[in-house]
Formats: sequence, C-alpha cells, structure tokens
Amino acid sequence: MYFSKVGLKIMEFYFQHPSSEEYVKNLAKVLKVGAGSVSTTCSLLGRQGFLLRKEKSNSLFYSLNDENPLVKKLKSLWVLEKFLSLKKKWLDPAFISVALFGSCASGNFDRKSDADVLVITNLPDSLVYEKFRKVDFRLPMGVIPVVFSVSKWMDLAKRKDRFYIEVISNHILLEGSSIVVG
Repeated sequence: MYFSKVGLKIMEFYFQHPSSEEYVKNLAKVLKVGAGSVSTTCSLLGRQGFLLRKEKSNSLFYSLNDENPLVKKLKSLWVLEKFLSLKKKWLDPAFISVALFGSCASGNFDRKSDADVLVITNLPDSLVYEKFRKVDFRLPMGVIPVVFSVSKWMDLAKRKDRFYIEVISNHILLEGSSIVVG
C-alpha cells in the first residue's frame, strides 16, 4: 500500500471529516491541489477500496469507505499518531498507564466522536484533566480522560466489571504498563 502526497492529503481530510461526501472540485479547493490530481487519486483510492464513489447529476462524489477494515485501522493509526505527536504535552511521570479506547481505538469514530483516554494514576482527577486540556484544542476531536486510581482499576478487573472488559478488549496502549490485570 502506497499513498502519494495527494493521496495522503485526501485520506487525512476524510479522517478529519469521516462522514463527509465531497465533490472532486470542492475537495481540490479545500486541499489546494489541482482538480485533475484529486480526481485521478480519488479514482485510484476508490478502486483500492478506501473511498466510495457516487454519481449525482453527472458529478462524482467521494466518501470514506468505513466498511473497509483497513480504513478502520488507518483511522485508528491516524489518531494514534496525533496523540503520540503531542505526548510531551499530556504525559506525566505519575501516569502508570494511558490507553486510547472506544471508537478512536477501533477506527469507528465519526465527526461526533470524542477520543476516550483511560488514565491509571493516583493523581487527582483535576490534574489529569488539566494535562489533557492542553492537547484537546490541537486534536480534531475532543479528548475525554477517564481516570482511575490503581486500586479502583484493580477492583474493576477483579469484579470483571463490564467497563473493564470493554476497555481491555479494544484499546491502544499509549504509555506505561499494560492495563490488563491478571
């Protein structure tokens, strides 16, 4: 799999606007790329299964193919890259584990989604929220830190709590120790 510069711009646009359906000329204008290059690249991305193509009134519209499992993986990797590029802003030595979970981890996010981040630490919640507030405005989606002390997280694991099971079954560890207990 290879993406040209135009292909990368197109995919990044659709990762930022996952529910968007765009006319080629409008997409070219937004990306500041020639309409011919956008048309050719969208056509190729469509044949490869990354984009869906729809004809309306003799015009071509493209949208992200969210049914493609590779698209979902690319979306979650895109969010992961955004978080890791801002790591110096949110990381704290008192964080034992930090994990992305939910729709951003699975690649199922849409324009209404938030990035759910599990933070296991013994710091007060307010300090954790402040750390993530510094990156919230730099990401294309809001960040929702979910904070647990070590003892509370261990208790959830021991009780096989539904939330614990959901998080460990679909997460990306961003920093620290494994969140899986036992």
